[in-house]
Amino acid sequence: MAKRALRTLPSFSRTRRGSILLKAGLWIAGLIVLFAIVGFFVVPPVAKHYLVNGLSEKLHRQVTIDDIKVNPFALTVLIKGLTIKERSGSEVFVSFSELFLDLQAESIYQRGPILREIRLANPYARIVRNDDGTTYNFSDLLQEFSAPAEPAKKEKEETKAAPRFSLNNIQLISGRLEFDDRPKHARHTVTEINVAVPFLSNLDYLLEDYVQPAFSARVNGA
Repeated sequence: MAKRALRTLPSFSRTRRGSILLKAGLWIAGLIVLFAIVGFFVVPPVAKHYLVNGLSEKLHRQVTIDDIKVNPFALTVLIKGLTIKERSGSEVFVSFSELFLDLQAESIYQRGPILREIRLANPYARIVRNDDGTTYNFSDLLQEFSAPAEPAKKEKEETKAAPRFSLNNIQLISGRLEFDDRPKHARHTVTEINVAVPFLSNLDYLLEDYVQPAFSARVNGA
């Protein structure tokens, strides 16, 4: 009987080990599914809500976003159809059709954002010089963001280390800029703006492939 009991021990051990592995596999699969659900379906609407409300409050202008898509496995974000209206009016101040961001996992141990690609499609900006000849449609933003910080806050900011970052393959595609010079009753446009910058970085980080630096634009149709 003792010999028979001893022979059953390895079988029992294998069964228990298999059960533990099965449970661990189910836990891992469950975490992956949860990660996917949160990344694909929870983060986008929450991010859109806070971005729209936060930017509208900060810029004192109506901000809308058509859609945000997040791929938690590829670490990519796609913001579609952002529009910022004028402070007092329904005309568009700034907009773009798409902003694509490709974040690298190396950002974690490099302690700074590393973006493999930044692609901005169809950006648009409208600059207006008001009838007084001295202010613009963005003068309120300059005044607010350039206001001196409180002494305590300023001292705290000065003690912070410079932000670490690596921005790679920066592309601006088919941009458009309009300048409405109301005192001179003149309008100027810069269209078909295309810019490619290989990288802007203060981190020791290199990619294998970079876009070629380039710039082109059409000014007043020429």
